[in-house]
Amino acid sequence: MLSGLQPDEWMAGAAGVLVAYCGAELCMRPVAVKTASASAAPRWDLFGVFNIAALLAAAAACTSLVRAPPAGSNGWQAMPDFASLDTRTIVAVATLIVCLTYAFAFCGVALVWRAIEDESQNESMRVPKPLPVDAAKRMAAARMERLRAAGMDADVIIVGAGTAGAALATRLGRQGRNVIIIERSNDIPERTVGELLQPGGLAALERMGLSEATDASRIDSIAVEGYVCITPGGGPETDLLLNYPDDSPSNADQFLGFVGGPSAVPAGDKRPSGKVPSKQTSGTGGPPRGRSFWNHLFVHELRRLARAEPLVDFRMGSVRSLLVDGESEDGEHDAGTGSGSCRGVRYVAEDGTRCIARAPLVVVADGMFSIMRRRLDAGHPIPTSSFVGYLLHHAADEPCVPYPNRGHVVMADPNPILLYQITPTLTRILVDIPGVPPAEEGWMRRYMEDRVMHQLPERVRPIFRDALATQEPVTCVNKRLPARPPSVKRALLLGDAWNMRHPLTGGGMTVALRDVETFSNAIDGVDIDEDAALDDALAMFRQVRQGHAVTVNVLANALHRVFTRPDHDDGTRAALREACIEYLKLGGPSSAGPVGLLAALSPKPIVLVSHFFLVALFAIRRALFPCPTPVSIMRSYRLMKIACMIIMPLASAEDVAPLSWAPVRWGLDLIFGWSAMDVDEVTAK
Repeated sequence: MLSGLQPDEWMAGAAGVLVAYCGAELCMRPVAVKTASASAAPRWDLFGVFNIAALLAAAAACTSLVRAPPAGSNGWQAMPDFASLDTRTIVAVATLIVCLTYAFAFCGVALVWRAIEDESQNESMRVPKPLPVDAAKRMAAARMERLRAAGMDADVIIVGAGTAGAALATRLGRQGRNVIIIERSNDIPERTVGELLQPGGLAALERMGLSEATDASRIDSIAVEGYVCITPGGGPETDLLLNYPDDSPSNADQFLGFVGGPSAVPAGDKRPSGKVPSKQTSGTGGPPRGRSFWNHLFVHELRRLARAEPLVDFRMGSVRSLLVDGESEDGEHDAGTGSGSCRGVRYVAEDGTRCIARAPLVVVADGMFSIMRRRLDAGHPIPTSSFVGYLLHHAADEPCVPYPNRGHVVMADPNPILLYQITPTLTRILVDIPGVPPAEEGWMRRYMEDRVMHQLPERVRPIFRDALATQEPVTCVNKRLPARPPSVKRALLLGDAWNMRHPLTGGGMTVALRDVETFSNAIDGVDIDEDAALDDALAMFRQVRQGHAVTVNVLANALHRVFTRPDHDDGTRAALREACIEYLKLGGPSSAGPVGLLAALSPKPIVLVSHFFLVALFAIRRALFPCPTPVSIMRSYRLMKIACMIIMPLASAEDVAPLSWAPVRWGLDLIFGWSAMDVDEVTAK
């Protein structure tokens, strides 16, 4: 049958097969030996050779098809009869598809690799060493004289002493800056979120010298080694264990998950459990680990460290408004509407005295219910769902979770459930509920018993039943808020006051602490009195934070949407969620890459986008296997449409390249119509 093929057709077919089976393997093989310190970049020279071969083969296939159209096509003026296609036409079409796919893949791999290298260079800011105490005091004293001569009270005023505010105060004080931090209350309310710190956030604490705030001897924290995904009714053999990487990623191979060891392991292959010594954390302190704890104890420790700094003035009071150029100093609620530069704050002290504090820079870190956010025109939080939390009590040597030292994600319907230890004798359970639960008496307990109880692991159910009978649920409305630059100069927002995401992945504190580290590095040694110098430092801060903040934000919000199955789902969302779990079970880069993103150790938005669409393509492959049909093709289109509806609004809001580029947005919207529906509203129904 193949004897009638012409030489150019043989060449096209041979080149196509060569490209398909050999090109990717050879090109992705590194020049040097893969080590943790040597980047394993693709062989761009081989990529070029095979890309040229692919284009030549595609050209030969096109020539063959044009020169000898298939029977019944009337010179390609009519659709040929597919049942009567000869071997030559089938070979030419297959070669054309394979070679063009490879050519586009070349461009895609080159784009991803270049983006990763560029982001790595942007993040290579120097990490300043803390000044000796005597040198810091001398510098601060000289600086204070200049400030008082200019009518200022400090270098920086920080509003709020939560995770971001307290950490930043300590960091800036150790850099020799005079800091005033104003906190409304010494009482720290208990929270149902902010209890899990990913390895990326813990590494930032270590680099800033603040890791003692998570010390198990002080706050009874629990080491976290990874996650486990539990499918209700599936049995232990279906549980998927996801381990944090063995090392913090440092090059493109590790960011993509090609190096660093397997992250997905069978449910029976567990690391040693129990309480891990506090020094086994992340960064320079050992293999990457996370920490879970009582949030209020952690914040208390951060405040203790801030109060211990001699250059930090810790004041109790309630900030009422910002002091902006061109406004009256005696104004309060009616003031703070100008667009000049911020020069301080008005606040009411603990004894009721109305006070003014002035500084060249004001940092607002007063949390998710910030009263300063609207003043700075920093956007409005968008509700996504609600977490309902309970505490599960158990013996220290008998944790109620199936896998100690891990975060548990139960793939429940309609929304996921989280379980994780916060002390040796306490486990937090967070049930995600669409929208805001009604205030009807008894509704919450009925929902937990009817919709949640049977989906929990069997060993958790008795303790959860006791919690329902003895505790009042604590509800937290989950919100997302893309970061926007404030409208007032010399003012900055940090933490939840500026940027929020769904707490499913536990990334909130990690983003806040990474922001504190990045910002303090950016202004270290900078004369913040000078407008140009401060503007350059803030621009550098926003550029560098883009990688880690956008990755965590988009991952958390997208993953919540993937794991959520609305009641009106036609099976597409369920198929996408199942494909995500099966993709992680593939192991290798398919699990190591996403787990690096989850741990906040791979701050690369392009890696996140790549894995997200690979999951969508994996779902399409499952829909089309073993034989495509009109129904499965329509289902595949629906899967990609839902995937675009999930990721594109998030990518556009967070400015994730290349998805935020106008041609890409318009093209995907034209094909899939992703902007025609708000997925958040759909999920909340």
